[in-house]
Amino acid sequence: MKTRIKPLQLIVQLLEKEELPKSQQIISIEEPHFKWAYFMAETVVSRYGPEHWNKDEKATNFYGYLGEKLFESILLQYKIPNLHADPIYKEFEVYRSLGGRPFDFYIPGFGTIETKTAPPDQPSLVKMKPATRIRFMANKDRWDRQRSDYAAAIKIDSEASKRALLSGYLKGSEVEQLPVYNFGLGDAYWTFLDPKKYEEWNREHPDEKLIPLRPASELMKLLLKHSIEGSGKP
Repeated sequence: MKTRIKPLQLIVQLLEKEELPKSQQIISIEEPHFKWAYFMAETVVSRYGPEHWNKDEKATNFYGYLGEKLFESILLQYKIPNLHADPIYKEFEVYRSLGGRPFDFYIPGFGTIETKTAPPDQPSLVKMKPATRIRFMANKDRWDRQRSDYAAAIKIDSEASKRALLSGYLKGSEVEQLPVYNFGLGDAYWTFLDPKKYEEWNREHPDEKLIPLRPASELMKLLLKHSIEGSGKP
């Protein structure tokens, strides 16, 4: 029997629970999303030798691919035309770059978007245990060489509840204004996913203030301008 993915629910905070910051939005996760991400992690990691990866790389890739698929679901649901640089394809120059620049998604008239996904805080249900993350992070060296126009932040809230959070976004130039720190995987630009966290940080570190993520609702408004639904376009 074929598995059917239900319409993805993207719920603005004001219409949902008050426990979430207004700047974040809920995304439901369907079982096929997990299966696709696991397949991708197994497939892509197997292409390389053990020297290419650190011990948590498969887990990191699993959640990265999961966030990528969830973002694609949003674009599909709202009929936003896009190119998805699906990592199943090996040929970087042919399938996963524009003029030599890598991207996760390209939306005509909008630009390139790279998704950054943080894993859940609790131990994984898929037998992968990456370190707990409460931050948006972008590898500094890679970002400086291959910057996208935008970065979208996704947090896998809970595998058990099957939900994730579209935590917000930044313009590419704003990522480069973030502080840099090595959390164990090389120097990374970073800020907190939860607005309350960076508000606390800025109070305690007035000389090292963080740039907050822009609201997820703002990103959705920008993306919806490119929807072809109801526009009369093919």
